[in-house]
Amino acid sequence: MLAQRQLSAQVVEGGGEYVWTVKKNQPQLLGDIAAFGTRLCGRTGAIYAWGTRNG
Repeated sequence: MLAQRQLSAQVVEGGGEYVWTVKKNQPQLLGDIAAFGTRLCGRTGAIYAWGTRNG
Protein backbone atom coordinates (compact mmCIF):
# COMPACT_ATOMS: atom_id res chain seq x y z
CA MET A 1 0.00 0.00 0.00
CA LEU A 2 2.91 2.36 0.63
CA ALA A 3 3.87 2.28 -3.06
CA GLN A 4 0.32 3.26 -4.03
CA ARG A 5 0.35 6.14 -1.55
CA GLN A 6 3.59 7.52 -2.93
CA LEU A 7 2.47 7.10 -6.53
CA SER A 8 -0.93 8.65 -5.77
CA ALA A 9 0.77 11.68 -4.22
CA GLN A 10 2.99 12.09 -7.28
CA VAL A 11 0.03 11.87 -9.64
CA VAL A 12 -2.00 14.45 -7.67
CA GLU A 13 0.98 16.78 -7.33
CA GLY A 14 1.35 16.61 -11.11
CA GLY A 15 -2.29 17.62 -11.58
CA GLY A 16 -3.49 14.15 -12.55
CA GLU A 17 -6.11 11.74 -11.30
CA TYR A 18 -5.99 8.02 -10.54
CA VAL A 19 -8.14 4.96 -9.87
CA TRP A 20 -7.07 2.00 -7.74
CA THR A 21 -8.90 -1.30 -7.73
CA VAL A 22 -9.72 -3.19 -4.53
CA LYS A 23 -10.49 -6.89 -4.50
CA LYS A 24 -12.92 -8.67 -2.23
CA ASN A 25 -9.99 -10.25 -0.37
CA GLN A 26 -9.52 -6.82 1.28
CA PRO A 27 -12.96 -6.60 2.94
CA GLN A 28 -12.13 -3.84 5.44
CA LEU A 29 -10.67 -1.56 2.77
CA LEU A 30 -13.53 -2.33 0.39
CA GLY A 31 -16.07 -1.52 3.12
CA ASP A 32 -14.29 1.71 4.01
CA ILE A 33 -14.30 2.83 0.38
CA ALA A 34 -17.98 1.97 -0.04
CA ALA A 35 -18.86 3.91 3.13
CA PHE A 36 -16.84 6.89 1.90
CA GLY A 37 -18.71 6.83 -1.42
CA THR A 38 -22.02 6.76 0.40
CA ARG A 39 -21.04 9.78 2.54
CA LEU A 40 -19.57 11.62 -0.44
CA CYS A 41 -22.47 11.11 -2.83
CA GLY A 42 -25.33 10.62 -0.37
CA ARG A 43 -26.36 7.28 -1.83
CA THR A 44 -25.40 3.65 -1.35
CA GLY A 45 -23.41 2.07 -4.15
CA ALA A 46 -21.89 5.33 -5.40
CA ILE A 47 -18.49 3.69 -5.35
CA TYR A 48 -18.48 -0.04 -6.01
CA ALA A 49 -16.27 -2.97 -7.00
CA TRP A 50 -16.34 -4.87 -10.25
CA GLY A 51 -14.32 -7.73 -11.68
CA THR A 52 -15.23 -9.96 -8.76
CA ARG A 53 -14.16 -13.16 -10.52
CA ASN A 54 -10.60 -12.54 -9.27
CA GLY A 55 -11.60 -11.15 -5.88
